[in-house]
Amino acid sequence: MCLTVFLHNLCPSLLWSTSFVWHPHFIHCIKTNRKSYLTSQIQPLAICCNYWHFCWIPSHTGIKGNSCADQEAKLAVTSTVKPLPIPASDFKPYIIQYISLEWQKLWNSFPNNKLHQSHPTINSISPLPSSFSRKDQTVTNRLMIGHSRLTHLHLITKESPPLCSSCSCLLSIEHILCHCQAYQSIRRKYFSYTSLSDIFSKTPKKQLLKFLTEIDIYNKL
Repeated sequence: MCLTVFLHNLCPSLLWSTSFVWHPHFIHCIKTNRKSYLTSQIQPLAICCNYWHFCWIPSHTGIKGNSCADQEAKLAVTSTVKPLPIPASDFKPYIIQYISLEWQKLWNSFPNNKLHQSHPTINSISPLPSSFSRKDQTVTNRLMIGHSRLTHLHLITKESPPLCSSCSCLLSIEHILCHCQAYQSIRRKYFSYTSLSDIFSKTPKKQLLKFLTEIDIYNKL
């Protein structure tokens, strides 16, 4: 119901309302001096009026659409609720979420895996841009798995593992991207992260390729 009250211009003590049960609430507000917009408008008139007349306006009377709506509302309250079939497609997001959680639990059980250090979450690997050349894709994938010709060729040739010429430590993808002091100033030009997980998840892949090109390692991976 509408709670709007209309003040009659010719008779200030006559109030028109579309709510039949509204006037007790109004009287309570007047008696308790409760602040509201309506009482603030009407209280000044109460000084000169000893009696108030409330007139109810049956707003839905004669309007066919409102009557039909009231009938349907009453019918809905009394009618029996019928179960509706749920399409199988509605379960697809929940199934995907469940599989992802189970897959993540399994992946978390291998914390010592070197790929877990660079990709701690299963959804952290995003597709490579379509503008990448075949060479760009190969280099990027080798970075992300930590295997390359430069760092792992010794497994095929049966030679000793390569060492960093500047730091005299074992050469690895992590060392090149995170720790090697010889590339420190160049590294800061393209990214400022110091962990593989942050580098791969937050640094654009193009920036990584530019870094490798500038330090002359792009074609050696």
